[in-house]
Amino acid sequence: SRSGERKLAALEEFGGTEETERAVEAGLEYLASRQRQDGRWGRRANDDKYGQPLIGKTGLALLAFMGTGHTQASETRYSEVVERGLLFLVAQQDDETGHIGNCSSYGHAIATYALGEAYALTKDERLRPTLEAAVQQILDNQVASREPLLDGGWSYFYPTDRRFDRWPRASVSAWQVMALESAKLGGVSVPQHVFDRARTFLVNCWDPSKGAFRYSHDPSRLTSDYSTLPGSTPATMFALSLLGVDLTTEQFEPARNFVLRRAPDGYRYTGDDDFVYRARGNLYFWYYGTLAMFRVGGEDWQRWNVRMKETLVPAQAEDGSWRPI
Repeated sequence: SRSGERKLAALEEFGGTEETERAVEAGLEYLASRQRQDGRWGRRANDDKYGQPLIGKTGLALLAFMGTGHTQASETRYSEVVERGLLFLVAQQDDETGHIGNCSSYGHAIATYALGEAYALTKDERLRPTLEAAVQQILDNQVASREPLLDGGWSYFYPTDRRFDRWPRASVSAWQVMALESAKLGGVSVPQHVFDRARTFLVNCWDPSKGAFRYSHDPSRLTSDYSTLPGSTPATMFALSLLGVDLTTEQFEPARNFVLRRAPDGYRYTGDDDFVYRARGNLYFWYYGTLAMFRVGGEDWQRWNVRMKETLVPAQAEDGSWRPI
């Protein structure tokens, strides 16, 4: 449904409009204008926590282009943009570990996800060795533990196996599942037990006292002012839906309500507490909320989509960008 008649049908069925399509095109034009000559997005800078953010940024930008039907093989306006970005990610892979760039598991999974999408869409054999090695790095770093709150998830891993702590995170794990699922759709082998253990880990993140999924089970997190982070709930929902879980059942009504109560109500920042408790101005929450609610479908999707359109379209700048919140 990314191009042609099927895209037109999907736009009509799921609430896309000429206005939203213009916003997407303007956004892509802006992203293309910000790509560096070597194919990356972002500065060559290191962050103490995330390593090189440019790896994840490049993956996210590529996903935006591929989501609208532009691939390195599509012979469309942005094919060269996608080509340069993919080859940049390929060149960053560590030969020994398969890790893409000097980055955390967030960046690696996002880059793997982008490569998986590109390979699934095009079967470009230049990408397969890099994709297979990147997938193996994810498989090698799934937490194996006899403790049910740990087993099956993923934490911040690096090529050097540096860890911040022992607690896997729901949001980190969701990215790994997305990358693995995309690779599997392209024909890369992923053992079923990896998905089974990931599903169990994510289900165990549910906190009935909050009606939400936990970010992690770290006791210091759970006793802090921000005991969980809002994006963890829609991220877990979306990942579970990829793993075959039906989000429309009664079991997930509290989680659906958690997301819908925090639907966008304006493109603005109103303080840290609002950002965490209400997810106000929280782009990460909006991203995963959109994926989760789309998988839910029906009236829940329609309600969410209207609020997204009312928030995002008017906030876009003339150059096609959105200012950081």
